[in-house]
Amino acid sequence: MKIKGLKNFRDLGGIKAGERYLRKGVIFRSETPVRVPEEEMHKLNEQFGIDTIIDLRTFQEIEDNPYNVPEGVEYLHIPMFAEAVIGITKEAGTNYRQFIIETRDRERLRSAIPDIDILYSGILEETSVVEMTRKVIHTIISNVLDGKTTLFHCSWGKDRVGVVAAFLLELLGVGMKEILKDYVLTNRAVKRKALYDAALVLIFKRDWVVTKKVWRGSIARPNYIKGLFMAIEREYGSTENFFRKALGISDELRDSFRSRMLV
Repeated sequence: MKIKGLKNFRDLGGIKAGERYLRKGVIFRSETPVRVPEEEMHKLNEQFGIDTIIDLRTFQEIEDNPYNVPEGVEYLHIPMFAEAVIGITKEAGTNYRQFIIETRDRERLRSAIPDIDILYSGILEETSVVEMTRKVIHTIISNVLDGKTTLFHCSWGKDRVGVVAAFLLELLGVGMKEILKDYVLTNRAVKRKALYDAALVLIFKRDWVVTKKVWRGSIARPNYIKGLFMAIEREYGSTENFFRKALGISDELRDSFRSRMLV
């Protein structure tokens, strides 16, 4: 399944959920399609049947890297974060490469680059993030029930997309082993960029602390998603309670989603 210029693009279909599988051709995830040539963009709709694109990036990320939406495809901007979050969002001026080169104070640099596992475990502490996550999940479920096909993306297709995908898979009864397997598939697309960013720190700053933070923040590791779900269980008691109380997904809506998505 390929589109030129879109490395981290895949169908959630085919993933095992208990004794069943997710229906193919209904929900897709990816990085931002800014490098896709104009002559390839139409494939999103014509080849893969995508009706809706959900962009999870910030306003600044979109301004930095806009793209043309294919004809016949609905575009929805639902930013999971209102502002830049170093280590997750990729705005000009906040990405690792530029920030590291421009920051000379070692302690400031070390404190500014966050621990990615802490970011994940605390990602839902912000009310606005929960609200946007709720909107994204409900939009995707609504599209599925209406027979529409959805692509959701962020900049790299790793963190924001990874969290949304994990929630969707959990809702559909996919086990943690399969959730993590889907999550780490992203490394096939981002590992080269991760190595570049880590090497940049080592060459220009010679700081192993920051190098390690950058490397860990640039790849997908199972512990990040595990930490997120552990935080949810501590706060809500269970993922089921989280979906009901925080995301407003009733058992009836969940069952309807499963009925449509599982084969």
